[in-house]
Amino acid sequence: MLFEKKKSALIVGCGRLGGHIAEYLAEQGVRVTIMDENPESFRRLSESFGGLLLQGNGMNEDQLIRADIEHADLFIAATGNDNRNNLLAQIACRIYHVPHVFARFDDANIGKLVEDLPIRAIFPFTLSLSEFEKDYDFLFGEED
Repeated sequence: MLFEKKKSALIVGCGRLGGHIAEYLAEQGVRVTIMDENPESFRRLSESFGGLLLQGNGMNEDQLIRADIEHADLFIAATGNDNRNNLLAQIACRIYHVPHVFARFDDANIGKLVEDLPIRAIFPFTLSLSEFEKDYDFLFGEED
């Protein structure tokens, strides 16, 4: 299509996970807005990062609207607080009907709260352990 709409993503939380996802999406041509309450967190992003940086925690409607949640194709709650991520993801999903919603959780029990919703849970510990297990099996697995 000649005038295809550029995909957009809103990420709340510019820690390691949120920052890396923001960089990746921007490199893929996605219009990225990343929000964090600590402006120092934006230092994680490269100087070439072309997304929009907003200071805030995403917990009030004005902040979310300013971040253009109403037009987001993707929402990622990546703060360091499981309860906040749960609430933000549910707001994005249930109120703003963002088509693709992800939430970062450390506690698998909190992640169970979104199992019946169209919210994908991200568990950094589980992902790290899974990658280690793949490498371990490759290096020390049983021989044929």
